[in-house]
Amino acid sequence: MRKVKKIIFALVIFTSSLTFSACWNYKEINEFSVINGFSIDVGEENYKYNITAEILAPKLAIGRDKVKSRFVESQGDTIFKAARKLVAVDGKKAYWSHAKVMIISKAVAEKGLISAIDFADRNPEPRSDIHIVIADMDKAKQIFKFYGEDVSVVSFKLQDLLDNEGIISTYKSVDLWRYISTLNNEGISPIAPIIYLSEVGDKKMPKVGGVAVFKTDKMIGKLSEEETEFFSLLDPKIKGGLLAIKNEAHGSLVNVSLRILTGKTDVKPIYVNGSITMKINIVVDVTIGEIEGNEDYISKGKSEELQKNTENYIKQGVDNLIRRVQEQYDSDIFGFGNDIKNTMPNSWKKIKNNWDEEFKNLKVETTVSVNIKRSELTTEPIKAGE
Repeated sequence: MRKVKKIIFALVIFTSSLTFSACWNYKEINEFSVINGFSIDVGEENYKYNITAEILAPKLAIGRDKVKSRFVESQGDTIFKAARKLVAVDGKKAYWSHAKVMIISKAVAEKGLISAIDFADRNPEPRSDIHIVIADMDKAKQIFKFYGEDVSVVSFKLQDLLDNEGIISTYKSVDLWRYISTLNNEGISPIAPIIYLSEVGDKKMPKVGGVAVFKTDKMIGKLSEEETEFFSLLDPKIKGGLLAIKNEAHGSLVNVSLRILTGKTDVKPIYVNGSITMKINIVVDVTIGEIEGNEDYISKGKSEELQKNTENYIKQGVDNLIRRVQEQYDSDIFGFGNDIKNTMPNSWKKIKNNWDEEFKNLKVETTVSVNIKRSELTTEPIKAGE
């Protein structure tokens, strides 16, 4: 009996090793075109959409592998059809799981993003963390062209830029799942970062800056880079960024750069005189990154003056931003409606069907607290000798 059990056990082990020794969904890399990123434009020649795909193209250079990319275009009346037709141009089936960015032209965004995000969301290959970027130019595919030979893989470059948004906070990174989650939610409108062509010397180079403002899935406007810095300060957890303050000294204005270390913003709706008011409380810890001139802003008295001026600067910037979005765009990109829904559900039920009008007239009260923690490695200003 013991021998029979041993034989059966050996057979189980043997058959299992044959069954599980390989991946059932294994694919040879040379059978596919690996998509790093892609752009979506309005089509030409009576087609609705144009897709330009950046494809990974490893090359052998002086005895070592060098990663480069190549570009393939196709068109179709749907994005899915255009994507499938890439095989007719490239000769290989496209593999989308490694796509890092989808660059969507302003013309497509103004008509609506649902088709673009539906393709990426419904297709099992593209990942939900793929970055969405809006190209503020005639054709989104121009981004690939203007990076030229300076960048081996454009999509990798864009991914690095978008992953490091917190360093300067002049743009906001948005991936596919976050855009869809915001779009599906009541009381908040989506945004997406903008990429545009900037003059650098005698050349034009792509630059990420500002955000596109949406109402439902349609782009209706944009925030400047400076406005986006203030918009970033309305996040519950402030990731970082820079503040460039003009501080008065001896009758003239000097530039002081402050680096945000940490921050927190609380947004709370309250009833004031029978109507809802949004109470915004922003708290940031900063360090002095640079001082123009030789004014001492570290000593007692001067640091308090800089602190007060910084608080006024943030308050004025945030209030102006909210007022402009209310008056010009009537799109709740701040999520005030969502805050009301979560804290005052009964009140939200009464106003949600008329939220567009309610948002335009919503009162906002902003308070700011700035803590100057330190001055990097230098505690005194640099002074020239007599």
